[in-house]
Amino acid sequence: LKDITEVRRLERARTDFVANASHELKTPIAALKGFIDTLVEDKTMPADTASHFLSRSSAQVSRLQGVVTDLLQLSRLESRDEDRAVLRVNLIELLRAVFTDKLQDAHLVGTTLETALPDEAVEVLGENESLEQLFTNLIDNALKYSPSGSVVRIVAELGKSTIKIQVIDQGIGIPVKDQARIFERFYRVDRARSREKGGTGLGLSIVKHITELHGGKVAVESVEGEGATFTVTLPIARPEEDLVL
Repeated sequence: LKDITEVRRLERARTDFVANASHELKTPIAALKGFIDTLVEDKTMPADTASHFLSRSSAQVSRLQGVVTDLLQLSRLESRDEDRAVLRVNLIELLRAVFTDKLQDAHLVGTTLETALPDEAVEVLGENESLEQLFTNLIDNALKYSPSGSVVRIVAELGKSTIKIQVIDQGIGIPVKDQARIFERFYRVDRARSREKGGTGLGLSIVKHITELHGGKVAVESVEGEGATFTVTLPIARPEEDLVL
C-alpha cells in the first residue's frame, strides 16, 4: 500500500496555482487588448481620449509586470535544489534603509511611517535582497490598506536568540476567517479592492517563503476595522554559524 495523499495535495496545489496564475495574467491582457484594439480601429478618436486609453494601457502593462516579477520571485524562493550562499546581514541597518526608501511612498498616501529599532547591530544569516523584499512587501501592504492620516510603525525587539520585527498599521484590518489564509498564493481578502490597489495576491506569500527560508516564522494579529500587526521572528546569527542557508 502507498499513501498518495501528499501526491494528490501537491497535484491539486499545482493545478490551483496554474489556474490562478492564468487568471491573473488573462485579466490585464484582455483589458490591454481592448484598449489597443479601440485605438487602432478608431482613427478619429480625440487626442484626450486616446491619451486616456494609453494611460490605462500603461497601467495594465505595469500590472502584468508586477505579476510576472512576483511569480519569478516566488519560483526562485521555492527552488531549493542548491545551497544558497548567504552573508551576515545587519538587520537593523537593513530595516533603516527600507524605512528611508518607503518614506516617500508613505507621504504620497498621507500616512506617517515610524520606527522603533535597537541602536546596536543585530546580525542574521540571510540574503540581503530577499530580506529587503520581505520588509518592503510588509510595509507596502500596510500602506496600501491604511487610511490617510494614520500611522504605520516598524518595531524590532530583541530576544535571547531571536529578533522580532513587527509592522503595525491602523488600516482596515483582516477578518478572523481570512487570517489563516492570507499567506496563500493569490489569496485576497477583498479581490476587487486588492486589484484596485494594484496587488498581485503574491506579496504575503513571498513574505512567508522568505521568512521560512531564513529559519523564521511570520504571523498576523488583526481586528477588523482597527488595523493589523504582522510579526516576523528571525534567528540571530551565532558567531560559529556557516554562511549557508
